[in-house]
Amino acid sequence: MPTQYTPSQMRLFNVLCKKYRCKTEVPFLREGVFNKEGKPKSYQVDILVENKIAVEVDGPGHDFEGDKERDAFLERHGLSVLHLTNGAVKDYLDLCIKLVDIAVLLNRAHVQLKMVVET
Repeated sequence: MPTQYTPSQMRLFNVLCKKYRCKTEVPFLREGVFNKEGKPKSYQVDILVENKIAVEVDGPGHDFEGDKERDAFLERHGLSVLHLTNGAVKDYLDLCIKLVDIAVLLNRAHVQLKMVVET
């Protein structure tokens, strides 16, 4: 687990990894998009569950509007995106786990999900 993760991200990751295959800080390269140094740009996913569910744990003041392009890119590549706030994970961890469980079940049924949970 990366050290720059918030306590909420770490709690969620630790619980999810006991139930599912999980990865952290997974980069998704954006074809044809480069930074000033000429290196390919990528989008990074906080927690990738079962290689299909992108779980984002966002801090206070997070700009959900700014995530639209990124989420659309991830969805075009077959991922479902679930946004949770740090507060939701901190105060309602069990409910957040159940939401991920639902996302996994829907994904197994080939239903793509997009959900934002705010407190």
